[in-house]
Amino acid sequence: MLTTPSRPAGIGLAVGSLAVLAGCQAGDVPASVPDEALDTTPTDSTEVVEAPEAADQPADLGPLNDGTYTVTGGYQAPSGAETILVTVSVADGLITAATVEPQSSNSTSSRYQGQFAGGVADEVVGKSLAEIEVTRVAGSSLTGRGFNEAMQQIRSEAQAAHSSSSSSSD
Repeated sequence: MLTTPSRPAGIGLAVGSLAVLAGCQAGDVPASVPDEALDTTPTDSTEVVEAPEAADQPADLGPLNDGTYTVTGGYQAPSGAETILVTVSVADGLITAATVEPQSSNSTSSRYQGQFAGGVADEVVGKSLAEIEVTRVAGSSLTGRGFNEAMQQIRSEAQAAHSSSSSSSD
């Protein structure tokens, strides 16, 4: 009769745990984690960061057409894909008004979107459209990703509108 030496239970548990963790990747978040639960900074803080110069966002966009732009910005939350409706007015390259309309049907995401919507104008009005990027507004950081996506679209629209108005006046 062949017998195998017994292992302490702790070794089997440790090996089993490692096997489970090996399948995880950095950034994997279970679907049951509430929206923005991984943020550890206080919820009443606000931080606006001027966007760094990057290849995908030049520091000098050139002339931008004044006007009011409305676009949908999207982002990924633990609850799934989310969107916000962003309206920004621009004059002389500066943001003169900004509103965000929450679009989520998820109660947690909707709450964060509402908090973001209530504080975003105070953070971006008077800032350069070419350079604005938010990271956290009124305790909401993921919603800022959707806002930043919307800002990229609005910058493109403001440039295209200026290009078409410039060429039509030639």
